Parts: sequence; structure tokens; C-alpha cells
Amino acid sequence: MRCPNVVFALLLAVPPGAVAAEPATATQQAQAWLELLDSGRYAQAWQQTAATVQRGTDLSRWSQAQIAARGSGQPSCRKSLGLQRREAPTRVDAVFVTQFADGRRIAEKVTLSAAEEPTVQAYRVGPPPADPAARCSAADKVRRP
Repeated sequence: MRCPNVVFALLLAVPPGAVAAEPATATQQAQAWLELLDSGRYAQAWQQTAATVQRGTDLSRWSQAQIAARGSGQPSCRKSLGLQRREAPTRVDAVFVTQFADGRRIAEKVTLSAAEEPTVQAYRVGPPPADPAARCSAADKVRRP
């Protein structure tokens, strides 16, 4: 049986530190961070970003950029579209489609460090995918405390 040898050889080929955080952990971390933006807690979200993000601009400008990119409305649903590996093995993108009460939809990509405690490295907003599978369902509704 050759399978165990192949798996072992593949494990040896992975460089140390290249294994990402558990998918659920990275997705949950990204979602929790997006919920800070949803509730207008920009300073708290800012504090959870990497130093490289913070050095690029100040909190006030960063907060205004988030409002301009995503709007200030509350999302009615958010659906995880999964994780995407980046070219850098120490980072992963958590991708979501978010829909707001006014029907507006956006794609959100949160780049996290692939560490035990993921840190937000970047955040991007773009148009939502056209794929019908990327639409929210009842299970994706944002629950308010």
C-alpha cells in the first residue's frame, strides 16, 4: 500500500509555518471582524488589524474609507464563500457576499495571517459574484443580539 508513503512525503514537502489556521477559525475570525464594521466599531476593528495596515493611514481616514466602500447600512445577511489560499503561504482570504436591507450586495474579502490567532492583513470590497450560489439564503441572515 503506497498511500501512507505519499501522504508522509507530502507532509514533509510543506515548509514550516505554511499550514494555515483551521478554516472554521479563519472564517469565524473574519466574520467577527466584519461584525465590528457592521456595528460601526471602527476603532476596535482598527486595533485588530496588522501594524502594516495601521502604518498606511490613520484611524479617521481608514474609518471613512470603510464607510465609503461598504456603506453605513446594516447587513441583512452574509454568506461565506469559503477560504482562498494566497500566493504567500502565510495568508488566507476569507470571502463573503453581504446583502444590505436596501438590496445592495457586495463581496468582502478579509485577508488573514495563517497563524493560530489570525490577524487581519487587508480588507477589500468589490462587486458580488454573478453566480446564483453566491446569494444569501435564510440560513445566512445576520442575527442581532
